This record gives sequence, structure tokens and C-alpha cells, in this order.
Amino acid sequence: GNLSSLTHLDLHSNAFTGEVPSELGRLSNLEVLSVSSNGRLSGTLPSSLASLPQLTELEVEKSGIDNVQNVCDAGLEIPIFIADCLKEGFDCDCCSKCCKLDGSNKLQCE
Repeated sequence: GNLSSLTHLDLHSNAFTGEVPSELGRLSNLEVLSVSSNGRLSGTLPSSLASLPQLTELEVEKSGIDNVQNVCDAGLEIPIFIADCLKEGFDCDCCSKCCKLDGSNKLQCE
């Protein structure tokens, strides 16, 4: 199908597994992407997301994604970028909000 006009893609809380597909970087009109609350996602956020010129909101908190720095390094400024960057060893120098799960499984953000 042709999704070239898609502007919002909310995939949170769907029990997805594996890595976020790099093909999402082809959705040239995408403004909002949420893959939050998919704890079985893994790996690095694809750098292809940094090629989305309209992207203004990216939510990856409460997911198993353990590296988003490559999106930061690509230089795209994403005004709302929420990730689990309060976790030990997780870097995100361009995130607008950093989060982690506390002992009672509640999301704490700064």
C-alpha cells in the first residue's frame, strides 16, 4: 500500500518484538511516531528516522530500545523526543524528556 501521506503512526502497547524497521524512514510526511510501551522491542532506533523532515514527536519510552543516539547524531532536531534515557548506560543528548521505570513499574520522567 501507499502510506506516503501518513502523518501520525501510533503503535504503542502492541507487544511488538524485534527492532523498529528502518522502512519507517520512508514515510516522508510522518510527524508523530510512537512505539512506546513495547517492552520486547530491541536494539537501536534506525537512523533512517532522522531523515524524516516533518518529524516533531518521537516516543520510545517503556520499550526495549537501548540506543537512540544515532538519531541524535544525524542532526535532526525533534522537538518532542521521549526515551528511557534515565536508564544506566543509555545515552540521548537530544531527548526532550528522559524516563525510566521505577521499582513499582511506574514511569518516572525528567
